[in-house]
Amino acid sequence: MKTIIRSALTGITVASIAAASSAIAGAHSGMPASTTTGSMPAMTKKTVVAKKNIVITNPWVRVVPPGSANTAAYMSIRSVRKSDALVRASVPRSLAMKTELHLSTMDPETGRMAMVQQKRVGIPRNRTRQLKMGSYHVMIMGLKKNVRAGTKVPITLRFLRAGTVRVLAVAKDM
Repeated sequence: MKTIIRSALTGITVASIAAASSAIAGAHSGMPASTTTGSMPAMTKKTVVAKKNIVITNPWVRVVPPGSANTAAYMSIRSVRKSDALVRASVPRSLAMKTELHLSTMDPETGRMAMVQQKRVGIPRNRTRQLKMGSYHVMIMGLKKNVRAGTKVPITLRFLRAGTVRVLAVAKDM
């Protein structure tokens, strides 16, 4: 039984890495990556980055009006074989002063949304954690320049087990 489960997990990992390789090859050859049927209409392409136990899809950054101090990054993070945790995110200092991991919550008494800084964002084994509006996200604070639609923002993600993963998040209008 353990052999069957191990073989199935290996197949999932190989499929994930193959999908990432295909997307990366497509991006380098000028061919479009596979399209997504995801929940966000602003997303038209699917970006896949795989490293060790982690598969990241659809990283994007919200375009905010010029002069805004903050924006946020969103993506889907899947842990394939073992649980993991996102413990840090960063962007180049030329773009923003700092980044933090946040969770948006609703205060049931006042009905107001609040953001709470998180030390880590858990990624359960064989599950996908959605970093999305109204939930977990990467807060990019102290913007030093405007983020325009179509700009690719480099984000470095640090995971407890998988280590460092770098993604290019496309800036999207909402």
